[in-house]
Amino acid sequence: MIRLQRAHRLAPPQARSAVQAAADELAREYALTSGWDGDTLHFERAGVRGWIRIAPERIELEATLGLLLSPLRATFEAHIAEHLERRLAAAAAARAPAKARAKTTAKPAAARPVEAAPRAAGKRR
Repeated sequence: MIRLQRAHRLAPPQARSAVQAAADELAREYALTSGWDGDTLHFERAGVRGWIRIAPERIELEATLGLLLSPLRATFEAHIAEHLERRLAAAAAARAPAKARAKTTAKPAAARPVEAAPRAAGKRR
């Protein structure tokens, strides 16, 4: 059995979109079929059955592997986790407010032009 949990700060529609994108990628690779029931995406194929549930601050996944696929559990788990984490990170980055993005692109203070201070009368440099 594979069990994963990942924290997130996404709104439900963004979390659902990220989970669906990860599921679509995995479906293409492993010929999975899937469907939503509320906040839970159920998926299956010969030798694999499971679900991904969207909770307010986390994503939960559980998958059961058949006898022939059980020896590959660690490989499947790492692959599923990589897809899910990549899609959650992309959704979080897309959600970042424009204000935060603008801050990171602002010029540092040293790069901004600085006005020369007026010289005091009678002083030489």
